Amino acid sequence: KEMAKFISFMPQIFEVTYPTTVEEIILMGFNPDMGIFQNYSRKMKDQVKKELESFGLEEYRHRDFLTLSEGQKQKVRLIRSLIRETPVLVFDEPESTLDFMVRHDMMELILAQTKMRNCISLLVIHDPSLALRYADKIHMFKDGQVVASIDVKEEDAVDIESKMRLVYGDVELIKTSDGKLLVDKKN
Repeated sequence: KEMAKFISFMPQIFEVTYPTTVEEIILMGFNPDMGIFQNYSRKMKDQVKKELESFGLEEYRHRDFLTLSEGQKQKVRLIRSLIRETPVLVFDEPESTLDFMVRHDMMELILAQTKMRNCISLLVIHDPSLALRYADKIHMFKDGQVVASIDVKEEDAVDIESKMRLVYGDVELIKTSDGKLLVDKKN
């Protein structure tokens, strides 16, 4: 409970099997701060309303979470993790259930929220191209050990490619027209 004051977590899997409103899902983000029989306050509910408005989801406030698209559900999960305004946010594969464009939208939302709230975001993702596009620093794991760290803004493409090969094998970096790096399997 002490750690929850500083860290919010967005799990990869967030199972909801019973009808629950979007507002109730987001309010659950306050649970680490609450006593066992404590009710959600008016201030908490107002904060949920404000966050839904800022994400353009206010019309879904009283809607059943289970009826939302995966992209909408993921935005609600994001709001739930942001609601307590902790200094550190941890995301476990926040893009994993999303299609191509929505994955990028989610990563851009996380990046924008991190900057706007002046907090630290740690993401576990398995797509090296997404990591290169949106992260400042990348720590690459293999067999449970950190095998390489990349400072995306400071390192050149040759160094980044050699570090990527430690985890992904025979890969190459491709530079896009806007200067972004993508990782591709070498033929």
